[in-house]
Amino acid sequence: PAPSSADATLSQQSAGATVVLADIADFAQWSTSVMITKTVYILHSLTSAYDVTADGFDGFNRAMSYGDTYVACAGLFGRRPTRADAAEFALAMLEAGRAVARLHGLESDGAAFATRTAVATGPLAGTPVGSAQSLRYVVAGPALALALARLQAAAGASGEASDEEVSSLSL
Repeated sequence: PAPSSADATLSQQSAGATVVLADIADFAQWSTSVMITKTVYILHSLTSAYDVTADGFDGFNRAMSYGDTYVACAGLFGRRPTRADAAEFALAMLEAGRAVARLHGLESDGAAFATRTAVATGPLAGTPVGSAQSLRYVVAGPALALALARLQAAAGASGEASDEEVSSLSL
């Protein structure tokens, strides 16, 4: 079907949007060591913590989440963040992940749990996709691809990007 007028209103693009990704390092391995119901509950808790974190930063919003990956962006709707804003937000996302780990006792249960983040700025487009029954908002573009590449590169041997690595990422 053709896009509706609401879809056109929500469709945005920017040459200088910022993307911040967060996920669980080595999620596939970690999730096999935890009961599936606990995994789903932790993913819910983590996404909720990320949403609260995004609410505290002007301009950042959840664009989408799937599995253990959370995608926030700024600059598609509203103001564009500074580099310092983006780095501060990424560090706050890491702290939110640590808080969820503490809340669920994941620091001492033997299952390695760590979150990681990555930041990139560049061209990005977002639009609603799907039918009225399963409508989702999706973002795509070079900024998202670069953030994904940085997330993978930041994993290193430990599977987690340190606060210093995140704060020094070039935007």
